[in-house]
Amino acid sequence: PVGRVRTRAKALEHLAGLVREHRGRIERFVVLSGKAPDVDTFLGLLDGVVEVSPSDVWTLGPIVGTHAGPGVIGAVFIISA
Repeated sequence: PVGRVRTRAKALEHLAGLVREHRGRIERFVVLSGKAPDVDTFLGLLDGVVEVSPSDVWTLGPIVGTHAGPGVIGAVFIISA
């Protein structure tokens, strides 16, 4: 685990903070969502950090979704060396 926070809002801010740490070095970025109702909130936290087009927001499939649970949000990115 990268960290431990106690509320959903703090978890989204923590995840956005991890993305901010790599600002300017991100080559490819994708947001993964398990039908999360607050995915737009998370995308708002990324404004000015990384560009996210609608095609960069993917829905998780049933295999990962079974383990992560409904409403999960994740960020996947590749950084330059």
